[in-house]
Amino acid sequence: MESVDLFIKYGDILLVEFAADPPVKVTPLQVIFKEGFTPFMAKSRRYPPLHRDYLDKRLADLMRHYLLYHNPDSRWERPRVLSYDGGITGDKCSNRSDGMANATSGSSSGEFGRIKIRNYFTVVPPNGIFTAYRVIMGSSDAVAYALKIRFLSEGINHCASHVQGFCELEPPETEAELEQFLCAVNGTRNNIPNYTTLVKDLQDVLQYATESAGSRKKRNFMNVLLQDHGWSSKHDAGLQLIKGVLSAMVPMAHPKDTWDMCLYTDASQDHWGAIITQVEPGALSKPRAEQNHFPLASVSELFKGSMLNGRRLKKKRLL
Repeated sequence: MESVDLFIKYGDILLVEFAADPPVKVTPLQVIFKEGFTPFMAKSRRYPPLHRDYLDKRLADLMRHYLLYHNPDSRWERPRVLSYDGGITGDKCSNRSDGMANATSGSSSGEFGRIKIRNYFTVVPPNGIFTAYRVIMGSSDAVAYALKIRFLSEGINHCASHVQGFCELEPPETEAELEQFLCAVNGTRNNIPNYTTLVKDLQDVLQYATESAGSRKKRNFMNVLLQDHGWSSKHDAGLQLIKGVLSAMVPMAHPKDTWDMCLYTDASQDHWGAIITQVEPGALSKPRAEQNHFPLASVSELFKGSMLNGRRLKKKRLL
């Protein structure tokens, strides 16, 4: 539990610069090459002066902390690619072209570690050839990371602060605002039974506004007012209903191999839904009212195309 406490305590602290930190104690990663693979060499790309300056500083920082070393004899190098992080500051970040590398090795998802053939992860910037001491991010799924993790023993749930942010949003006025709200809420659909039924009215007015705009370009959505395309008190009520459901979402349980799993399905004229639960061993022999079900996942969708023409009883049988 000590590691969990540290994750929670320092969840908002991010390392933005390299430092002389001790290595992580994990099992070294083994990258397996595909049969028939041979080394290949790539040429360095042309960089503008600002990018060259950034690469010089970046590589010097990596070498100073023993993460990279000069390796002029390597025959495995790939070019370095610079991009922008998309944030407010517009800072540059350094990436490696791994298309060929990933195509020649097996997928090895795991922890930070070392490999037997370091030359496989060699880069070629303008000022030389450099090889990493450790597996580089993105190479054959070598490293997985998360910005913030919180471990809950009682179940799986969405971040309470994010859900509260949804609930405090003002009613949308334009098509762009409604689309952003529905896209954000869609990430919680597996925790909300009958999700498609709840958002149907909002999706209908969004679809009507999109068709009226004549274009699906997002820059046009900001000029389309919902009140001019059928927004009414019914949609205000539906929006408040969704916010209420968000604040009362049911946490999903952690799956347990020894427990019994149950699948329940249902259908209406326009929608269908399903939920998976788990119960303790032997609980299914008890009366339904005495069974304690723990939800694992739920899903709901609209019937589309020819499925809309079927009878409700037939739809139930299909599920």
